[in-house]
Amino acid sequence: MFDYVLRIAVILWIVSLTGYIFIVLKEKIYLKNNMIYLDYKNVDPDQIKEVEIKHFKLGNHELMAGDEIKVKLKGAKSIKGTVLGLAKDKKTILLMGAKGVKNLEIHAIKELKVASKYGKFF
Repeated sequence: MFDYVLRIAVILWIVSLTGYIFIVLKEKIYLKNNMIYLDYKNVDPDQIKEVEIKHFKLGNHELMAGDEIKVKLKGAKSIKGTVLGLAKDKKTILLMGAKGVKNLEIHAIKELKVASKYGKFF
């Protein structure tokens, strides 16, 4: 009985790891072709046109569109989302969260953590 459950667990683990590898390879192909695929329905083309810089450095972190980050603001508020890019004239980062796109002012950021990089293994 235990041997049967162990086999199923190993097979499911191998299938999930293979799926993860294929997703990351797909993201790498998109990056090679200068495309970033974001599957969100609450993003307007006007919001994407606001983005001026898609690859930038903020403090010690090098960010690009598609990276998932967690931001702690000065008012003890934290926001988690996907980076769309940087609006240079407004000095804001466009962050796509569950509730829509937010413009975060750079000077209001207290701490930044990168949860996952787009197109990177682990």
